[in-house]
Amino acid sequence: MTLIGAADPQAATFTTGVDTWRKRLGCEAPKETSPAPGVHGTTTRCGDGSDVQAYVIDGGAHAWFGATVGELKAPGQIGATDTLWRFFVAHPRR
Repeated sequence: MTLIGAADPQAATFTTGVDTWRKRLGCEAPKETSPAPGVHGTTTRCGDGSDVQAYVIDGGAHAWFGATVGELKAPGQIGATDTLWRFFVAHPRR
């Protein structure tokens, strides 16, 4: 599970890294999701039973999405804390 802003200087590296990760894990083709306007997500099931989810946020920079205070604040389209929490609740450690 990971999130990045499209304007983050590492966005291209991020996308390449997620694609490489999926290939190494033998994942199915990713399915596109859009949990909110301006949020582009993909989710896929991998050969070992794990799931890979990635979100790219339009206009977002290097930030903690949904935060309203602090130097990494980025209120708006999606909340990183809630999104990550839902993922971890749905994918408990085995």
